[in-house]
Amino acid sequence: MTFRLGLAGPITVSRLKPWLDKGQDLSLGYGGVPVTDLAECLLKLGWSLEIFTLDPLLGESKILRGPRLRIHVGTQRRRAKLRVLDHFLRERTWLRGRMAAADVDLVHAHWTYEYALAALDSGHRTLISAHDAPKRVLAFVPDFYRWMRLWMARRVVKRAKRMTFVSPYLEKEWREHMGYAGRSWMIPNMACLPGPEGGGGRRQGADFVCAANGWNALKNTATLLKAFSSFREKRPGATLALLGYGHEAGGRAEAWARAHGAAAGVEFKGALKRPALLGFVRTCRFYVLPSREEACPMAPLEAMALGLPVIGGQDIGGVPYVLGGGEAGLLADIESPESLEGAMSRVWEDGALRRRLVAAGRRAVRGDFSPRSVTLAYIRAYGEIVGRDLR
Repeated sequence: MTFRLGLAGPITVSRLKPWLDKGQDLSLGYGGVPVTDLAECLLKLGWSLEIFTLDPLLGESKILRGPRLRIHVGTQRRRAKLRVLDHFLRERTWLRGRMAAADVDLVHAHWTYEYALAALDSGHRTLISAHDAPKRVLAFVPDFYRWMRLWMARRVVKRAKRMTFVSPYLEKEWREHMGYAGRSWMIPNMACLPGPEGGGGRRQGADFVCAANGWNALKNTATLLKAFSSFREKRPGATLALLGYGHEAGGRAEAWARAHGAAAGVEFKGALKRPALLGFVRTCRFYVLPSREEACPMAPLEAMALGLPVIGGQDIGGVPYVLGGGEAGLLADIESPESLEGAMSRVWEDGALRRRLVAAGRRAVRGDFSPRSVTLAYIRAYGEIVGRDLR
């Protein structure tokens, strides 16, 4: 008996080229790693998929086709304020219509906003995957957009009966602070990248690297800049690269760093497309994650797969889970520049520690966070929902 899955969420269409007919527009989609990773893995296993996604640069909706794959791409309004004022009504209406008309046994929607609400309205059985904690995010970025996103998530939690969570922390957050009471599975993000062997040695890029989209209290790169400035006073040749929006040359992060005397040795690279970003991270020595809120962060998983020792927050959301409680990465108090500097000094000076962290990181990304492990966990969940063995 065949099983056809609907996947909903942001994707990178170009990565699904091998399963599409020739001549398709591969530039569509506004990017997305977890949904694309899962789609790739399922297609490699021979599954048939219907994918529902959006693109803010698209003039009219399109359908991309392949033998076992159809990608429905709808238009998304470019201005975030317009989208959020009506809770993505235009986008949700289009998504709901396409989902309802699709011949699928289950719609698996990622993130708890427009895709989830559309799936719940589609008439199909649904599985919703939560990737963040909207109340926690709002606490650090208290703007109108995040308020409206929280409101959308509250609508989802009232109706969702089956959800997955990317870390134990996130499930606890949704049950205790969002009121979720349905069935659940804990399935993390996957690390899809093969890394170079023998990571942790001297490389040609920056010594420390951090990718953070946004210069704000949530990403907390100001604390990292303070810590690195003190670190560099003792090691004048050390370098730090900051990637992501808000961290470009001449941007807000650099302006703050220069005003506070913390710009020496820092390269403000800004936003890079994912292949270029990963290519650059591969050349660096250590990855630092100073964020104040993370559910199951992709960046340290990718850094671990690339062979970099990772530093992250000791009590920050899903960070300790990803870093194996300190076995697969070094944990520090990211509210304290002194603590963060101390962790940076330890990985800099202790070769045995570096080798241990790299080896443990590799074991983690080849184990619980591997594409095979995560994909099979989703397949088991799908099977439990529809009452079939889909393996």
